[in-house]
Amino acid sequence: MTVILRTRQKFGNAYLNICDVTLPASYVTGGMPVTAAQLGLDAIGSVLPGTASGYLTEFDHVNSRLRVIETHNTAFVPVDPPAISPGAVMNMTVTIPNITTTDRVVAIPPVDLEEDLVLQSATVSAANTVTLRLKNVQLIGNPRTFTISVHPPSIPANAVVNLPLGLPGVTATDRIVAFPPLAFENGLMLQSASVSAPGQITLRILNTTPAAVAGAAHMWTFLAFPDGGIIDGAARIWTFLTFSGQAREVSNATNLSAVTVRISAIGF
Repeated sequence: MTVILRTRQKFGNAYLNICDVTLPASYVTGGMPVTAAQLGLDAIGSVLPGTASGYLTEFDHVNSRLRVIETHNTAFVPVDPPAISPGAVMNMTVTIPNITTTDRVVAIPPVDLEEDLVLQSATVSAANTVTLRLKNVQLIGNPRTFTISVHPPSIPANAVVNLPLGLPGVTATDRIVAFPPLAFENGLMLQSASVSAPGQITLRILNTTPAAVAGAAHMWTFLAFPDGGIIDGAARIWTFLTFSGQAREVSNATNLSAVTVRISAIGF
C-alpha cells in the first residue's frame, strides 16, 4: 500500500491532510495498518475514508487500520459446458469462492460463447456453488441448397397429385422447403414438400382450377434443413457478479492494486 499526501491545511488547531491511498496487491483481512506518519501527521485524530472503483473504505480508529468493503464480488471463473442435444436443457455447477446461499448472482458468458447455446439462469445452489442452466436452441441446422428440373404431370380439375423426385444428398430426417419458379403455371399450388426416403422427396401439388392443367418443366429451388446438432461448449472464462444483502469486507489476499482511494485525515 502506498500513500501520497496531496494537500495539507490548518484545521483549527489541527491539520487536515488529503491523501491518495493505493491499495495493496494482497489485501489483509481486518484492514491495512496505517500510521500517522504515512498520513503526514504526528497523531491521528480522525480519518474520513472515501470510495473508489465500486469499493467502500472505513477506518478502524481503535486498531488504526483501513478496511475495504464491497457490496458485490467479481469472479472470473473457467466454465466448460457439457455436450447438449438440440432443444435440450442442461444444469451444471460452477465453484465461486466466497459466495453464500443468500447472495444473488449474475453470470456473464464470454462474447465467443457457442452460437445457439443460451444461458437461461444462474442461481446460488450452495455455499461457493452456482448452478447454470444452459439450453441448446439449435433445433435445425444450416440448410443445403438444391436446384433441379421439376415437370408436373397433367393434373385433373380440382385434383391433387403426389410427385416423387430424386434429390441426392437429402437425408431421411431433413426438413424440405420448396420454391417454385415465377413461371409456375397459374392455378397450380404447391401444398407440401417432404422427404419420403433418403435421396427422395415428394411434392404435393393441387390444381385449383375447373380444368386440367399440364405443368411445364421448370427449375425449382429446394432447401434441406438438417436437425440441429449437439453443442459441446469449449472451456472459457466467464464473469460472475455476486451481490449480498449487506456490505462485507473483501476477501483476504484480494488484489486491489488498481484501486486508489482518497481519504481525509485530521490530526496533529
